[in-house]
Amino acid sequence: MQCVGVYVYKEKNIHKEAIIDIVEFLSCRDICVVMSQRLCTYIGRAEFGVDDDVLWSKPDVMIVLGGDGTLLGAARKAKEASIPIFGINMGKLGFLSAAETDDLPHALEELLAGDYQVEERMMIDCFIDDAYIGTAMNDVVLSRQSIARMMTICARVDGEVVDNYQADGLVISTPTGSTAYSFSAGGPIVSPTIECILISAICPHSLYNRSVVVGAQSTIELVPIDSRGDAVLTLDGQKTYPVCQNARVVIRRAQHSAKFIRLQGHNFYRVLRSKLTGMSPAE
Repeated sequence: MQCVGVYVYKEKNIHKEAIIDIVEFLSCRDICVVMSQRLCTYIGRAEFGVDDDVLWSKPDVMIVLGGDGTLLGAARKAKEASIPIFGINMGKLGFLSAAETDDLPHALEELLAGDYQVEERMMIDCFIDDAYIGTAMNDVVLSRQSIARMMTICARVDGEVVDNYQADGLVISTPTGSTAYSFSAGGPIVSPTIECILISAICPHSLYNRSVVVGAQSTIELVPIDSRGDAVLTLDGQKTYPVCQNARVVIRRAQHSAKFIRLQGHNFYRVLRSKLTGMSPAE
């Protein structure tokens, strides 16, 4: 490992000392460190600053400090260069993180020793009327801007109608996103090693509410039938786009995958038990 990037979304939310500790740990071991000019200014170490195009193409590994939202954003930035993400949780849940801040020194030792595996997570691309909108790692949500107003959405998979959903919206999720909004909408939890796409309705006006799981190579088409012009499409809860009534929203598997570093001993079900039930990983 010759070069390591360091990324945070909002510097003010991260203790300056934690970033400096990481930089000094790596520099003392003759590892090239790169980060944004803004982050360099924040910690007072201008010598590590590079432009964004270098930051997201040069490193062998990107250390990301923050919560799951920050890691989602970093994964989208790193996907084309296939840079593995090493997440340090400084948020609430930390499903995507490799380590907590308390374990940072030991985790960095394992990282440099190569005592880890790289886990690939599928992503999904989104189009509105054939125009590419963006890539999501967790989910794509079609809903209305109006609060507590239902809409009708015609959902098709590979050209076949699944249902005309009357609901507050639909969540189209990857296995990674199955523990996020899809989970809150009653969708199943899916192991990240399984490649599929989930369709879950948000508060459907129906006697049944069952998610539909389709193959990873399937093409999903959503058409808002009676949205009254205020439908919106949200990617990973971070980017929002207006959707006209009767517009075609198409979602399919992305060409690139996100890569996350997993230290030895990492187990999805242990993390799940810890994050969602409050039980310690050892219980």
